[in-house]
Amino acid sequence: MTETFSFTRYLAAKRPVDDAALNRQVYARLVEETIAAGALAVLEIGCGTGTMLERLGEWDFFGAHAGSTYTGVDG
Repeated sequence: MTETFSFTRYLAAKRPVDDAALNRQVYARLVEETIAAGALAVLEIGCGTGTMLERLGEWDFFGAHAGSTYTGVDG
């Protein structure tokens, strides 16, 4: 039986590896450096399935930046 490659499935499968590779200290510094800015307009080019948006929600980034917008673009 031949399986068809699914890029979406691949991105979902590698999320735990990506999560482990992200440096939470860098994230904390991002929040620290941008908190005074208040609302942000975030543009992610190459967002794939949107896992970074999910992470930012899980990490309460938007609670620290109420009113922010996040736009993800992928081909």
